[in-house]
Amino acid sequence: MYKINNLTKNQKLFIVLAIVIALLQYFSGNFSLFFTFFNILVFLGMYYLLFIHPTVSKSSMKKKTLIVFGYIVIMISFVNLFLLINPNLMFRSSVNVVATKQFVKIDSTNIQNDIENKKKKINFIYVGSETCSICKEFGPKLKQAAKETNSTIYYIDTDKKTDSLTKFIDQSQIQTIPTLLVFKDGQLQQTLLIDENTRIDYLKEFLHNHKYNSIE
Repeated sequence: MYKINNLTKNQKLFIVLAIVIALLQYFSGNFSLFFTFFNILVFLGMYYLLFIHPTVSKSSMKKKTLIVFGYIVIMISFVNLFLLINPNLMFRSSVNVVATKQFVKIDSTNIQNDIENKKKKINFIYVGSETCSICKEFGPKLKQAAKETNSTIYYIDTDKKTDSLTKFIDQSQIQTIPTLLVFKDGQLQQTLLIDENTRIDYLKEFLHNHKYNSIE
């Protein structure tokens, strides 16, 4: 068995840096456990090439650098392939993303028709984003308020830019996100502007007082 005491100073430093970087990526960023594990495998591969491989480990620093660079390029290509297959592999779902999945999505490519077709059902439309900072705080609050008031929230994601979205934002005179819109029979009745201080109790009261439709 290869003992820790047998490791050189550079080997120990490499291992410590690899562990620290992997942990920082997972806890300070929003990277998934899968991506963190993948990074650990990359570091293990680099460690093997630099310190264990019978040929590479004894090569000159210039040759080592070229080999490691080529290895990193190959690994980056694998990451890009993973992202093409499934972008969610790299990042773990935030609380906001989990919250918005509980809302009913409105087709951002055909917003007006979607609202018209569901005008007897749509009462509240949340216009937000999965990336804006205030939305990340507001989404979970709205989810809880909607659950406690038995309200159905329809959701428009502004991250997906379309002509239909631009037209809807102009017609609804939306200046900022997140915004909560109140509809009745397909017509906009009221707009609630949101900030980081918006409380769940206030949202519950607002949803309760502006319920126009009970048809689900």
